[in-house]
Amino acid sequence: MPFLHHPNLSSHTKPNALIILIWHALSLVQEWGQCAKAIALGDVVWIPPEVKHWHGAASNETMTHVAIAEGQNGKSVTWMEKVTDTQYADAVSGQK
Repeated sequence: MPFLHHPNLSSHTKPNALIILIWHALSLVQEWGQCAKAIALGDVVWIPPEVKHWHGAASNETMTHVAIAEGQNGKSVTWMEKVTDTQYADAVSGQK
């Protein structure tokens, strides 16, 4: 699934763990309250169940990834608030 940098990112949780496989581009993942992490082609990311997070392309990139997550009771994601311009800019400037 391709993602452009920032415009419509939303934080979310998954009822079970999430595995993200990065297929293209420099990307970002951020668990709520933590510093954003840069992730790149070939990286595999594991997000624990019910951990609020977001993931998307780094500035001026288009991220392509595969997300693997098992639903629970017919639900696979809980969408939350949009990532603000400030949150995204802070993530890009402070990525680890």
